[in-house]
Amino acid sequence: TKKSGDYTNNSTTLFTFGGKIGGTFYDQLGFEIKGTNGTFSGDKLLAESFQETKFNYKFTKTDEKNVGSQFFDNTEGYLAWQKKWLEIKVGSDRNLFGEGILRDILSNNSPREDYIALKLRYKAFSYTFYHEKLLGEVSHDEKGMRVVSKKNLAYHRFGLRIRSNTFLNV
Repeated sequence: TKKSGDYTNNSTTLFTFGGKIGGTFYDQLGFEIKGTNGTFSGDKLLAESFQETKFNYKFTKTDEKNVGSQFFDNTEGYLAWQKKWLEIKVGSDRNLFGEGILRDILSNNSPREDYIALKLRYKAFSYTFYHEKLLGEVSHDEKGMRVVSKKNLAYHRFGLRIRSNTFLNV
């Protein structure tokens, strides 16, 4: 039997088709929509380890014969409105945020999230707010269907930018 994660002598090829469109209106309203479909050839366990398929419900779900789909799809997008001091964004994609050298509060090694974001900036002060709906634990109901619980993430960050020319050099 093969251990999970043992891909020494395996190979797989992912085939992905789709498109992406994005743009801006009046330098204030921006959008992006991406839709792809795909399949694979080769070892399915190895194919499930790629970013495009790892969290794809259609690809990783199994039926009563313990066989999953041969196909995967991804749909992502956002709508953002921005002024000089305010940005509002609603979307369903991956977000990277955190501060410092290791920005790993939320990384790109996660499934896409549905979210709303707000950023305010005034002189040296800033405020960032995210509210995201995340996927939780996987369980099975009484009929054997896979159920994924939902979790929420709320992120608040207050910032203060101090410039070097703020203080007198003595």
